[in-house]
Amino acid sequence: MPNLAVETIIAPTSNRRHSLLVGSIPLASTTEVFRHLTTSLSRSILRVPDGETGIRGQYVLWQLDLLKDYQIHHGEEATTHEAPLGGHLEDLETGYEDYAIRSYMEFCRLREEGIIRKGIRFQVSLPTPLNVIACGVHAKYQVEVEPKYEAALLRALSRIQDAIPAKDLAVQWDVALEFAFLEMSAKGDLPYPEYGWVLKPWFAPVKSGILERLIRLTGEVRAGVQMGFHLCYGDLAHKHFVQPVDMSNMVDVANKLADASKREIDWIHMPVPKNRVDKAFYAPLKDLMLNPGTEVYLGLVHARDIEGTQKRIETASLFMESFGVSSECGLGRATLEEFKSVVEIMATVTKS
Repeated sequence: MPNLAVETIIAPTSNRRHSLLVGSIPLASTTEVFRHLTTSLSRSILRVPDGETGIRGQYVLWQLDLLKDYQIHHGEEATTHEAPLGGHLEDLETGYEDYAIRSYMEFCRLREEGIIRKGIRFQVSLPTPLNVIACGVHAKYQVEVEPKYEAALLRALSRIQDAIPAKDLAVQWDVALEFAFLEMSAKGDLPYPEYGWVLKPWFAPVKSGILERLIRLTGEVRAGVQMGFHLCYGDLAHKHFVQPVDMSNMVDVANKLADASKREIDWIHMPVPKNRVDKAFYAPLKDLMLNPGTEVYLGLVHARDIEGTQKRIETASLFMESFGVSSECGLGRATLEEFKSVVEIMATVTKS
């Protein structure tokens, strides 16, 4: 079967390489994020996130207070902590819809002023439920809490889709600890042991369980709303939970999602470590079997490294003709200087 991804990024009327912002950005306000991105990347960006500013900057950690009765505890608490499952789990409110709807109002205001050009969509990034459960819920509660939290997140998604017109909305699923499970559980390793996290799958087989969960989520994004996946290897303390040997695991997951998704996947993002300019890392890209409408974004733009970025683009191009560019992960934990450098490099490499 041919590599269908080659026609995904570039619009028929343009040879421009597009750019994607994964989600979090180290700026003070949503307004500042919108203005900076649409000014710096005005012609290459198709979707703009609100930057996940404030308490959302540390990925899912702001969600853990919702599940405080069931959290992972360490030290003395670990041996004494007990909590019955409470009825309030049925009424959980994640808060994602509140931020999204508020940010969309600002998006509309700036679009009316001409700051955001027409045709750009508002991007809402949501974690898969697995990431919240794995990060903070004690092993004894994970099986029971996961469906309750998933239902709450899907209620938030439904409200977002009720409030924001489909033609303006793009939803990105952030898929991170799934790759920790895929890469590490078979070897018995644990991601970020220095933080005391004991992240182990509570289901088996691991890969089919992950895919089942992801495919279920695809069915919740409505027709007309764009949907994408950010495949992630973590960024806590600016390091991955494991360095991928190559892109084979990401390609395999992407292919299986494309084959089984309940709707079209509009884009898939895959990270690229800074030191990987070798052909072996990118070679699995030749095996991508995506639908013609699916854009591929490679997270190969690294701060203060224009030459390395160009080299990574050159090597990736040996295995895929057309793709967009992005950072490896969200930039919310980067310094302001690092963020601006990444955006500047994106602007440079996406000039037609």
